[in-house]
Amino acid sequence: MQTKSPHRPRLDLLRFPSDTGLRVALLIAAALGTSLFAYQWLSLGLLRTAFLRAAQACERVGGSISTVKACLQPAERMQAGLIMLGLVLLIGVAGAIFWAYPHMIIRRKRLMAYDPTSMPDLTATLAELFTQAQLSHPPRVLLDPLGRAGGWVFGRARARYLVLPGGLLATFLNDPAAFRAVVRHELAHLANRDVDLTFLSLSTWYAVGLVALAPLSLSLLAEVLRADAGPRCDAGMGAGAEEGATACGDGIDNDCDGFTDCRDFSCGRDAPTTRTWCIENTATLCNDSMDNDSDRFVDCDDRDCCGVREVSSCAMSTYIGGGRC
Repeated sequence: MQTKSPHRPRLDLLRFPSDTGLRVALLIAAALGTSLFAYQWLSLGLLRTAFLRAAQACERVGGSISTVKACLQPAERMQAGLIMLGLVLLIGVAGAIFWAYPHMIIRRKRLMAYDPTSMPDLTATLAELFTQAQLSHPPRVLLDPLGRAGGWVFGRARARYLVLPGGLLATFLNDPAAFRAVVRHELAHLANRDVDLTFLSLSTWYAVGLVALAPLSLSLLAEVLRADAGPRCDAGMGAGAEEGATACGDGIDNDCDGFTDCRDFSCGRDAPTTRTWCIENTATLCNDSMDNDSDRFVDCDDRDCCGVREVSSCAMSTYIGGGRC
């Protein structure tokens, strides 16, 4: 006689495992990813001038891809430093919120400290339940006189609290078994460290909102307002392109991008051999102690002056822009 095998439940591939630690880890990873995106956007806005000037200098340096990458490294390192500074600030703020969160709840909810001598029977019952839960540090008991039935716990390591609402105290007097069941359920959250992980994720996301999303929102709002306001650079004089000898030497930000004349990338698009503006490649310009093309390199330190024989110091010089003449 054959016996039927016991029924086995089918595996649900779409069901997410009930793992609080994994869920909290995913929430914190999402918070860090969101913060990285926000800080990258903000750093690009703060270093906009540095990146455009580096691009202008790299265009004049030319050369291989490795040379261009080396040219952009200072601006990229500044951006990486700002992003790391933002992450350090995020961690610091999250830690401060995590530490202060229990005290904020106590003040906001107006919770009261429990006097163990006021209800000896309740005190003995709580001590028994704490022992059964095997908690290394029993929670402090607080009272919520106006609260309904159903206790709750909150806090962090060495600062955990069990809240007994007035309704639950009435349950203790009328139905002690139901009271014990409710408290055991709440103490299980403390034993499994669900409360610590929950408050950690909440603190992290509060910090993301304060020091990442709020600045990002203000930055985006400023961009929208700036776009709606239209070109207002140089008292309304800038309304065209910044190209050519006239526009690149009139002292006006013609295309309203925040850069004037030779400092504008548009004025350096044409090769130095074909344009007569924003250049530093003649004996006079390479010996006047001025940065004529606004690329942060002066005279013989500028690659454009490399090999100008009329200036003896430039004939065989090593320019700061990278490389040797």
